[in-house]
Amino acid sequence: GIVLEPFARGFSQFRRQFWTPLLALMAMATLVLLITCANVANLLLARAVGRQREIAVRMAIGAGRARLLHQLLTESALLVAMAGVAAVLCAGWAADLLVRIATATTDGVPPFAAPIDLRVLAFTAGVAFLSVLAFGVWPAWRATRLDVLDALKSGARGAIGGTARPARALVVLQVALSLVLVTGTGLFVRSFQKLVDADPGVERERLLTVGVDPRLSGVPPQDLPDVYRRVLEAARGVPGVQAAALAMCGLHSSCARESGFTLEGYQARTGEDVAFRVNVVTPGYFSTVGMPLLAGRALTERDLAQTPAVAVVNRTLAASYFGDGQAAIGRRFGLATPDIEIVGIVEDARTLTDIKGGAVPTVFVPLSQRPVIPRALEVRTATDPAPAIAAVRRAVRAAAPGLPIESIETMQERFRRGLGRERLLMLLTSAFGTLALGLAGFGLFGVLSCTVTRRTREFGVRMAVGASRSDILRSVVGDALWLVACGVLAGLPCVFIAGTLVWALIFGVSPYEGVSMVAVAVVVLLAVGTVCGVVPALRAARVDPMVALRQE
Repeated sequence: GIVLEPFARGFSQFRRQFWTPLLALMAMATLVLLITCANVANLLLARAVGRQREIAVRMAIGAGRARLLHQLLTESALLVAMAGVAAVLCAGWAADLLVRIATATTDGVPPFAAPIDLRVLAFTAGVAFLSVLAFGVWPAWRATRLDVLDALKSGARGAIGGTARPARALVVLQVALSLVLVTGTGLFVRSFQKLVDADPGVERERLLTVGVDPRLSGVPPQDLPDVYRRVLEAARGVPGVQAAALAMCGLHSSCARESGFTLEGYQARTGEDVAFRVNVVTPGYFSTVGMPLLAGRALTERDLAQTPAVAVVNRTLAASYFGDGQAAIGRRFGLATPDIEIVGIVEDARTLTDIKGGAVPTVFVPLSQRPVIPRALEVRTATDPAPAIAAVRRAVRAAAPGLPIESIETMQERFRRGLGRERLLMLLTSAFGTLALGLAGFGLFGVLSCTVTRRTREFGVRMAVGASRSDILRSVVGDALWLVACGVLAGLPCVFIAGTLVWALIFGVSPYEGVSMVAVAVVVLLAVGTVCGVVPALRAARVDPMVALRQE
């Protein structure tokens, strides 16, 4: 199919590659923002508790509620403004870091820049303003909704009780959202590990890939075969090089599909268009890239233009159209007539774009029988290929002075750079998950500290009538675990909804492993809840009953 898009939207392969992951990251950033806002709201509620008597005095001497709301919102806005200034100062550094992670640029200048955009800045400022309205008005409104006489009599103690329920609800919200983020972190980290460990069907170690473009060399087409011969001889003559081969498409890119084939012994279904990827290679290509030969023979120097046309196919093609490898050997295929004989079958070699989607039926034909422009030189070395880069570059330039070298790097480096999108997802989700976990723990600790302060007299009475310190510890830690459990129960439906939305970005993670990630996230949250509950619990257990009773 052909997709037509308005040209005003631009043309960017990079944008299409990162569009869906960036949406997922935007959603995770929104969840972190919500957790942060809930935490700030809790802090503002706690701060309002400490200022309850001050607010009561102000109202007693004539301050109106609107004036107090204005003051409290101004203080909240000031906090947001200070945070915004700090964020803008860090934005340039963070943008450069993200570009380097996405493009796997470790040193030098990245391929493009991402300066601070005024529209993005305005959008972020708008989100910050809405956050002030959403999470600053409520604590300010609760702080000013009080009975002046009761507040002056009871002080902060009575006020803390009025803020306990909303604060606990906010902690439950933070735990629920943290569960989503921590689970997502585990899924993306596991997916990245699966991608790194995935078998591409070739030996990436000790392999050097060189991108060339003979079309720009200025050499007449009839002289190109001699150029190819000289380049191969020069590359094979470099010390430490074991083998070298040319290919129309390198291992880092996908060849175009050709359709309309007919296969001997295969009856195409109605409306089926038999299509393969076709790569043109020189003899020795399979041994150079480490692609195992499963059956038959490889392409050799004896496969010339005047000899019968031959081809080697991959395992997926043989299995898809002939059932097994042995049945494919000797069969013929072609466009108009089946005139190309299958002489061998090799293991599937998947490019980075194929690792997630699976191998594609591929045909390899000799360059001597199908003259095309090879764009990749693959070089196998005896040891680490990185030190051989300069020598291979000099040898190619000496053999073909006008042949442009577009790129030269190890296959391991090419593979690492090709995982830029997945690496960006993994690192950012890890940062978001860690931040969410810390914020949720901080909020839980704050609420439990306020709870211990509010229940000081209660703990004193309980200990005076015989309760032990371990009973107090269990009470406070149990309260923390109860809040975490409520948050987990509230977050589980959100986890499964989010999982269905991001599952397309996950590679190789089974549903069982997904459930395991959820279980691990629950255990982590319970552990954080326990740790955050221990410190306030120890403080509660050290309450002197007589001191607590005298507070009245």
